[in-house]
Amino acid sequence: MSCVQHILLLTITYCLYRNIYKDSMIMAAPNTSPDTVAVLVTVEIEPSMEEEFVKIMTNDAIESRKEEGCLTFHLLKVAGKESTYSFYEAYENVDAQKLHKTLPHYLEWAEFKKKGGVKSQVVISHSGLNIL
Repeated sequence: MSCVQHILLLTITYCLYRNIYKDSMIMAAPNTSPDTVAVLVTVEIEPSMEEEFVKIMTNDAIESRKEEGCLTFHLLKVAGKESTYSFYEAYENVDAQKLHKTLPHYLEWAEFKKKGGVKSQVVISHSGLNIL
């Protein structure tokens, strides 16, 4: 097989893969249950405790995503604001959210707050309308 034929074959394979993947994403059914709950939390962290915060919340996000009933968990750094982060988490229902708050990775976050690592916190609760 010539180099040109090989590149053509790879290109065709990639395009087919991409179209299959794209179609599967389009066909994914969103979670539209009125029982879905979500929170958007924005926190300003004590600068001296920021490294500890990132470690704890990265673990919380990773472990939360493994929970049955957790639809998503994202940890974000707020652009242009020192030591300020947001996290967005969504659950199938209130029971799944309550269970989350009993697990070790959440309790580590709660302990961090008790130690004074959070300068300010804003929590906005939501009900889910269309969550993939």
